[in-house]
Amino acid sequence: MKECKVICTTIKDYSAWLPHWSGWNISDTYLLIDNSKIEDDDEFLKFLHYVKNIGEFNVLAYSEKALRVKLNFWGEVSKNHYWNPYGNRNIIWFYPHFRMIYALEHIDADYYWFFDDDVQCSDWHKFFSKFDYDDDFISYYLFKDLNVESNPHIPKVNSEMTSFHDENYHWLKRFPGDGDILPSMITDLYGSFYPVIRHSRESLLILKDYLSKGYYGYSEGFVPTVLANEGFRINTIFRDSDESILDEVKLTHKHIKIDWKWL
Repeated sequence: MKECKVICTTIKDYSAWLPHWSGWNISDTYLLIDNSKIEDDDEFLKFLHYVKNIGEFNVLAYSEKALRVKLNFWGEVSKNHYWNPYGNRNIIWFYPHFRMIYALEHIDADYYWFFDDDVQCSDWHKFFSKFDYDDDFISYYLFKDLNVESNPHIPKVNSEMTSFHDENYHWLKRFPGDGDILPSMITDLYGSFYPVIRHSRESLLILKDYLSKGYYGYSEGFVPTVLANEGFRINTIFRDSDESILDEVKLTHKHIKIDWKWL
């Protein structure tokens, strides 16, 4: 099985987080760089030259415009959606599975790890050794609605989640939200936390197919919901009790360990 690692970053943030990826196998690691805000082509060419000179990773650059053209997507993020309260989210932030589909088109692998650039781990070697290839989709956190009985290993939303206590706004009352488009036959809802994700190639292909048919939504809800309802094998790194399959491996996001109560 061919597996790759993809770090989702920007040209402005890349260098600050570089030390945290040291020791990774460069041949199967990619920087997926959002260059939407780059000031000019010369600046990006200089960056590519720098990366090649120091021998760091493979580089795949894209922009919001490139995503739209490649995926034939011309919609906007609804300002009425819970996760876009200020109306300033673009499609790269709101639909991160779009950039993952974009990566699928350029990187040939059976499994794809995607990491936000601010994810850190105490032992990357141990981290990667903890996972096999039984699962099509793995997320930092994965959970399901109260009425869902499938996938018994996935925890349900519960009173330990901070958002659960507001009946109008607990996580799975926020999804689907305004602008999210799902087939009417899908009723079992799932949510996730997205800074660490692994996809099988087949799971990304089904998301690409859904997009081509006009279905899309906020990724942390849309992706696990679609994949679970399509019968893909899904799993979670952390559970509601904050138990983990990592065994003494410390995984953090933005320098903190995100716990269940944060959701």
